[in-house]
Amino acid sequence: MALALTALAGCARAESNAPVTITGIYGSRSSASHYGKGDPVHAVITNASQKFIEIQNPNGSWGTNGNGQLPTAFCLISLLRQGESRQSEKFGKAIIASHAWLMESHPATDSERIATAIALSDYITVHYRWHDPDERAEVPAAQIQKIRDCVNAISPHCGKMWRDLLDLSHLPAEIGRRMDGDMIRATLDNYLDRESDNSPSTLDDYLLLHHCSSARFHRGGKKWSDWNRQFAPMLVNRQEADGLLTCAPVEDRISATGLSVMSLTIYYIWADRFSARAWPKPVKREHQDIEIL
Repeated sequence: MALALTALAGCARAESNAPVTITGIYGSRSSASHYGKGDPVHAVITNASQKFIEIQNPNGSWGTNGNGQLPTAFCLISLLRQGESRQSEKFGKAIIASHAWLMESHPATDSERIATAIALSDYITVHYRWHDPDERAEVPAAQIQKIRDCVNAISPHCGKMWRDLLDLSHLPAEIGRRMDGDMIRATLDNYLDRESDNSPSTLDDYLLLHHCSSARFHRGGKKWSDWNRQFAPMLVNRQEADGLLTCAPVEDRISATGLSVMSLTIYYIWADRFSARAWPKPVKREHQDIEIL
């Protein structure tokens, strides 16, 4: 049975000091008619986010057996890109605690450094620079320095997909790594015709899926609608009863779930809020009905 998914991409600008809200999930135009409990994509996002709250460690991290860097970074990113903030009634404490943990953390691999830099950058975007992009509120110097340290420690042998994740993310201007539009388009085009695994099993599989989804979303039209029919139901089917998605090894399940939520929330955000701007202005997509088979 086909189900209609209305893909709204747009942000409702929050009032001063109010939690950031995203129209597609929480805003006044969205909720009752398009994204109720019966919508499976919305359910994947909300079920995963609820699971994150339940399994967060007392110290603010996510993950087990010392494997906390990637899970914590991707959980924080996924919450922020849904429109949650430190002021959010349900998720605020989790966001504050995970941000504090990341600030004190010591990422040891390139993927950990990249995920941490993106999570801390998204935190700055939401809490310091969301309301007026032209207003540059003062960000604590320690936060900028932490991001800079992560970026500068990335090795020349870093995997391309991970480096692309960093390059396509919205880092603070103080870091000085913003690509121009032609470079961004070229990076996205590398994934425009790539096929990802229909049954992703590793974290790299989910990362490729995220890049493919971002590239097709930016291109829009038939490229996006055809892909949407494939990847959204597939992610819905990958979610297990506990709210996390299937991944191997099992310690990567939390990270893979956070990445998947990032992919699914492409529907609900303006691309240039958290991603580097790929076109002069983001394409306005309102009430774009797509049939998912």
